[in-house]
Amino acid sequence: MAENFFDLTGKVAIVTGTSRGLGQYLGRALARSGADLIITSRSKNSLSGFQAEIESLGRRAVPLELDVTDLQSIKRFAQEALAAFGKIDILVNNAGCNRRKPALEVSWEDWNTILDTNLRGTFFTAQAIAPAGPATTRRWVSRFIVAAVAVTGRRRGSAPGARRRGHL
Repeated sequence: MAENFFDLTGKVAIVTGTSRGLGQYLGRALARSGADLIITSRSKNSLSGFQAEIESLGRRAVPLELDVTDLQSIKRFAQEALAAFGKIDILVNNAGCNRRKPALEVSWEDWNTILDTNLRGTFFTAQAIAPAGPATTRRWVSRFIVAAVAVTGRRRGSAPGARRRGHL
C-alpha cells in the first residue's frame, strides 16, 4: 500500500496543539505528504523534539507559541505564522482540552475552560488565519478549517460531546 496518498509539496500547514498526541500524529502525516509546518504549543520549548523529527523528514517546521484561550496570543501567532512562510494553505485546529469527570461534576470554571479552548479558540484562530489562506477561504472559512479536537467522553460525561456541537 502506498504511504503517501496526498501530495502536499509546496503547501504550508498549521497544526495547533502539537506538543503531544493527535497534534503530532497529524503533523507527521502532513509532513510525510510534503507540507512544511507551523507547530504550536503554549510553551514553545515543548516543541523542540517534534521540530527535529519533522526536519529529519526533510520538511521545515517553525515552532510558535500559541494560547488559544488568549485573543492577543492568537493575533500575535497569526502575524508570526504569516511572516514565517508568507502564506498558509492548511489549518488543523487541534488544540483542545477536556475535564475528565462525570457531567454532573463539571464546574462552571471547567465548562468555561472547555469552551474557551475548544470552541472559542478554534473559531478565533481560524478567523485570524483566514486572511492568509486561499482566496476562497476569505468567504467560506469553514472550508479551510479541520476541527480535529480529540475528545472522549462517553464513559465519564457528556461535556466534551456537548461542546463539540458548537463548532460544526
